[in-house]
Amino acid sequence: MAGAAEPVGSGDAGASASGAANGGGAAGAAGAAGVRIGPTWRRGTWSVRRSLLLLVGSGLAVLGVLTLVVVWFSLVTGSLSAGIADGGGCVDAATAGTDGAQITTSLLPPRSVCRWEVAGEPVETVLATGSSVLVDGAVVAAAAGVLVVGGTALAARRGLL
Repeated sequence: MAGAAEPVGSGDAGASASGAANGGGAAGAAGAAGVRIGPTWRRGTWSVRRSLLLLVGSGLAVLGVLTLVVVWFSLVTGSLSAGIADGGGCVDAATAGTDGAQITTSLLPPRSVCRWEVAGEPVETVLATGSSVLVDGAVVAAAAGVLVVGGTALAARRGLL
């Protein structure tokens, strides 16, 4: 029963809410002498170690993902800046919808490239590049964070934490 009084720590199935098993009298009333009214809470459900692991893991994952977003955003803005500075090159052809002209942005390796054809020959122009070490670190941090959080959840479910 959800609202019934339950003995705490005695392990005695015959203990009653009146406190007869604990000596009886006024001290044995519900709420005293080791009897808890309402739901019982398990101690140690959230340990400090588990909390720290979840905090570090989620922090790593968020930091990695935010770094990837910032690098991608800088690549896109860098390619637009290069297109404005180019004045009549590949970026103008790609935005005008010229056949064969396209701008691609990739995170691995971090760069923005414009491909088009000039006089029948394919030309590739690198518009912006980013730090591949930064992107690699961000991917590793995001993956490590997800693994730490998942491992902590699995260990907690199995009762190891």
